[in-house]
Amino acid sequence: KFNEDEVNNPDGEGGYLKLMKKGVDFSEGFTFELYANLSRWTYHPSAYPEVTYPGIGYFCRMPSLDSSYYLAMRFGYTLDSNGKYILCKFNNSSSFKGTGENFQTYGSGEVYAITKDPGYHMGEDFYLTIVYKVYDETRSEEYINENYDTKMVEEGIDKIEFYVNGSLLGYTYYGKNGYANGLKTWNEDDCPFFVGVCPFWRDGKLYYFKGNCYTTRLYTNSMTAKQVRDNYDMTLKYRSSF
Repeated sequence: KFNEDEVNNPDGEGGYLKLMKKGVDFSEGFTFELYANLSRWTYHPSAYPEVTYPGIGYFCRMPSLDSSYYLAMRFGYTLDSNGKYILCKFNNSSSFKGTGENFQTYGSGEVYAITKDPGYHMGEDFYLTIVYKVYDETRSEEYINENYDTKMVEEGIDKIEFYVNGSLLGYTYYGKNGYANGLKTWNEDDCPFFVGVCPFWRDGKLYYFKGNCYTTRLYTNSMTAKQVRDNYDMTLKYRSSF
């Protein structure tokens, strides 16, 4: 449980886990999974009254929570000044700016839900999966045909897919430059994982998870749609046995 006590801990400070693991390499992309239930959809971090954008943080990988926020691989849900909901961001910027299906990427690197609805809701169990596919032109033709779509091949860009409860909700693309720069930080052995907290903008301004987290996983490979579904089915079956 993360930050359930709103009376004694209204701003969420301290409600996170710090994990370390050596030998992690995200060069081949990743798959991020979160099985959870939100007790608060968004909240305003009142410890920082100058922050006007409410939000929550799920997970990040960065040198420290005091590091420059643009160094982070980060996942969450936060409202920006234009009324758009940011779901994730990697490093600082993306050379790709445009729309996929139900999601879009800004040049500054934020990934938005076009409909402002990420497919899950407060007070409901949900299983979120984000798959990042790194395009590699040096792969075999067979691998490229099986794993990349036409736009990735034509423009040499990466792709992000969003799944909720095992089903594809949509996707967008990401410029290779931002992600590749981020690897210089994320692949270092002394770079921690933080679960339950995430920065989105401005150094030191942190957003915390509010609710129950049943399972969270981060894989250093991009799963197929079948693998995503299988993991979802397996996790729900395992949890229902308790």
